[in-house]
Amino acid sequence: MRQKKTGEQKRISLSGMTSFIKNHKTKLILVAVVGLFIIGFTKTRANDSSDAEIIGSPVEIQKQVSLRAKNSDGDTLVQTFDVNLTAAQMQQRVLVRGTWIKAREGKRFLVINMDVTNNIK
Repeated sequence: MRQKKTGEQKRISLSGMTSFIKNHKTKLILVAVVGLFIIGFTKTRANDSSDAEIIGSPVEIQKQVSLRAKNSDGDTLVQTFDVNLTAAQMQQRVLVRGTWIKAREGKRFLVINMDVTNNIK
């Protein structure tokens, strides 16, 4: 037959746990730090290994285009700004706002790298 624990018996087990923590505090902290390091390292390695799933090598474009700007009312301005298309590549996955998005079956993402120079005030 099981006996119910009284309040005094509960206090004894809590005090035993408290004294264990006090006696082994440095060991527990060391184990926690090592555990967090291992978890962080494995997550970083998992993200690095399957990064963008690039299909083929990037293609250099090196083409500069001038585009006309629009103001806040939607009217086209006389001033232009320069866009330099540097490279393009096909990818199976892309990172959008911190989340990896995978292309549908049979589809690919076209990623175009560009530099924009805006001299308009």
